[in-house]
Amino acid sequence: MKIILMYNANVYDLSTVEQIQKHFISMIQQVATNPEVNINELALITSRSK
Repeated sequence: MKIILMYNANVYDLSTVEQIQKHFISMIQQVATNPEVNINELALITSRSK
């Protein structure tokens, strides 16, 4: 899988965008593992970010 994020570098720094990317990938993996999951059941942040 390849994800390309375009963002305004004047607003977001690279580390913030990398964190957003990790969260997005985590959500995609959750849906791929369980396609019937309700959106309100998705973990929106990774356990490392808690």
